Amino acid sequence: FLTIAYDTATGRPAWTGGYGSLRAGFPADSDDLGWSVDVSPDGGRVYVAGYSDDPVSGYRIEARDARTGAELWSTLAPLVTPTQDQEGLFGLVKVRSSAGGGEVYVAMSAYDEAALAGRYVSFAVAAFDSGSGDLLWRGSYHDAERIQASYLKDLAVDPTGARVYVTGQAWNQGAGFVQVTAFLAGRR
Repeated sequence: FLTIAYDTATGRPAWTGGYGSLRAGFPADSDDLGWSVDVSPDGGRVYVAGYSDDPVSGYRIEARDARTGAELWSTLAPLVTPTQDQEGLFGLVKVRSSAGGGEVYVAMSAYDEAALAGRYVSFAVAAFDSGSGDLLWRGSYHDAERIQASYLKDLAVDPTGARVYVTGQAWNQGAGFVQVTAFLAGRR
């Protein structure tokens, strides 16, 4: 997926960069879709999240130097399998930086391979160390008794860093799609 930084004074590109399966040595017909971008609180890093169809499909998160565009780290979210949402968008993911800048959070619509409800589409969240890209924690939400599938719409981080919120839509048997209000998805 492609990331472009534009100079706000001139409108010209300052740098371009991004993850590409072909660049990483995988087939040219692989899909790489950038879905979300966020900037660290100090303005020094840009975080990009998207879908990559390397030999194993997954959600990719990368950090870049905001001034130069140089890649600082790139990683896949573990144990989640991307899925299409109700509108047919594949691999939709959101990324947000913590207020303190030490963590990067991603929220995804995915099959959670580690959860009992892994056969249903769930909200999945993960936290990464902003300096190294190392996984700090992961979690998912699925109400198997009432909801068959959940589709991500947005992600927000509490300014204190105590909570991460995810919202979206869910398919409720007999009621169709219902809006899901924001709920606690993770806790530091």
